[in-house]
Amino acid sequence: MSESDPRGEASEAADAVQAAGAAETSDRRTRPALVFDDPLTRPSRDDTDSGWGGGESHRDEAWYRRETPPHHGG
Repeated sequence: MSESDPRGEASEAADAVQAAGAAETSDRRTRPALVFDDPLTRPSRDDTDSGWGGGESHRDEAWYRRETPPHHGG
């Protein structure tokens, strides 16, 4: 029966812990950081006009009058 080197086992265990720590560090880099500031200090997407057309509209008043549903008194 051969004797195992306790230092060798400890070294292997330390290598495994270091590898796990490296994997955890790489996961931490890919995940977004938690931000603990006041969310009301930044405008939300609802506070902006993005997505509402923003440019010139081809619809004039006459178009809106033509497109008024009958139950709206058009």
